[in-house]
Amino acid sequence: MAIVRTLYRLQTIDQALTLARERQREIEECLAEDDDLQALQRTVDSLAAQVSHSRTRVRDSELEIQSLSEKIVAVQERLYGGQVTNPRELASLQSEVDYLERRQKYLEDEMLEAMIHLEEQERELRDQQERLVQVTAQWEAVQASLRAEQAELEAQVKQLKAQRPMVQGALQPEELSVYDDLRRRKKGLAVVLLQGQACGGCGVRLPTSMVQQARQAEALQFCPSCERILCSR
Repeated sequence: MAIVRTLYRLQTIDQALTLARERQREIEECLAEDDDLQALQRTVDSLAAQVSHSRTRVRDSELEIQSLSEKIVAVQERLYGGQVTNPRELASLQSEVDYLERRQKYLEDEMLEAMIHLEEQERELRDQQERLVQVTAQWEAVQASLRAEQAELEAQVKQLKAQRPMVQGALQPEELSVYDDLRRRKKGLAVVLLQGQACGGCGVRLPTSMVQQARQAEALQFCPSCERILCSR
């Protein structure tokens, strides 16, 4: 009985180590940079650049409109100031005023569209920035939880690795050899508990004599179907 239970204890340790190490690998992958978060950051950066460009465009339009307004005032002063009397020159000044006013009107319409577009961009940027803050906070919370779990797993693995040699030391080399061979061939499950009259590994109903022998544990008993070592509770 002691040998079988020792093998079962060793298997319990090995299974716990396997699960812990698999989870450690998963955590390492999760602790890497988040692709979705990086994509959202790039979106925010792109929107910020677009907003900056649009603001510059609006400011440039404002300056150009202001410059045109000053030119229009200056030309109108010449046109209506009485200093110019030549009809041809007056007509030329009037044409210049008309052109400048058309140009000013065009720029004002263009700037209005640019301002509307800028407002839309700024709204979208604010929305994405808020989303980035939320996603970042969630990501950081998950990262903190994962790091805490990682520390717990490291302590668990250390404890299990310290226990294993002590359990293994109670077994003979041939017993370990059988266990290692079965564990390799049976996907880590070399020892199974009896489930009433059935094998806990494959579910096959066992002969009563075999169940009794497994419970007495005078020698290792193997399931005739899956070949695993039978262990009673």
